[in-house]
Amino acid sequence: MSNCFVGRVGSLRKVIVALSLSLCAVLLLTLLASQVEQQLFRRRAALLLSQLQSLELRKTSWQDAKTQFQVWDANRQFSEQCDSQRCSLTITLSEFVLAHVTRRNLFWKLDDYFRWRLKLSYDQGPFVRTELWLLRLYMRVGGHPAKVTATVGMRDGIVWNQGISVWIETYALKVGPNWK
Repeated sequence: MSNCFVGRVGSLRKVIVALSLSLCAVLLLTLLASQVEQQLFRRRAALLLSQLQSLELRKTSWQDAKTQFQVWDANRQFSEQCDSQRCSLTITLSEFVLAHVTRRNLFWKLDDYFRWRLKLSYDQGPFVRTELWLLRLYMRVGGHPAKVTATVGMRDGIVWNQGISVWIETYALKVGPNWK
């Protein structure tokens, strides 16, 4: 064997080891970031729930409630027909992955472009299928895409009703012989 060949094998081995370590580091950082984001989402959801529970139905003024929920300005939305007699406020918190998957993102746009450019006809293209595969992988490693929606309703300047809904995506495992 020549010295040149042994040198190339050695440097190829170094490159493979470096690539493997880099891939592992990126995967580890991605998992860590998703866990941190989920913890932050849970804290925000708990804060929203505590603020919602602090309202006294038919006693708290609408102005006090609006002031209390001002911290959620980016996530809040008033009903279209809001006046001094009736109004409702909706606050929606979405976990990052769920917010990304549920809106038309780059994967959808790439599928649309190639379907148009190549004159293809399909309902779900390869990019969207890849996105759904990544979502299933995310859930298999412990991710839980979630959304929390809180609503507060007003009548005649007083908080009249309140509600909260929680939507959590989980990964279903096949269990038992009768699984369909």
